[in-house]
Amino acid sequence: MASPSNEESSEAGRNPHGSGAAGLSLAATRCALCGAQDAATEAHGYDFEYNTTKNPFRFVRCLRCGHVYLNPRPSASDLGVIYPANYY
Repeated sequence: MASPSNEESSEAGRNPHGSGAAGLSLAATRCALCGAQDAATEAHGYDFEYNTTKNPFRFVRCLRCGHVYLNPRPSASDLGVIYPANYY
C-alpha cells in the first residue's frame, strides 16, 4: 500500500522549516488494531523539535475502533531519520 509523499499537504500547510530536511518514503496503512481502512484526520503537522523531515505527519482516527495512528507512516528504513542519535 505505497503512498506518494505528503510533503505538499494542504492540511498541514507549509513547512515552517523550509525544505532543508530530508524527505521520507511513506506508506499508507490500515488500522493496526482492527484492520479497517476508514479513518478521519485528527491532527497534522511537522517535526518542530528536530526538523528531521520536510514531510508533514498526519494522525488519523479509525472510524471503526477509534485507534489513533500515523497514516501514511514512514517506512521502517526511515526510522533512523526521524529518530536521530540525539533523540531522547
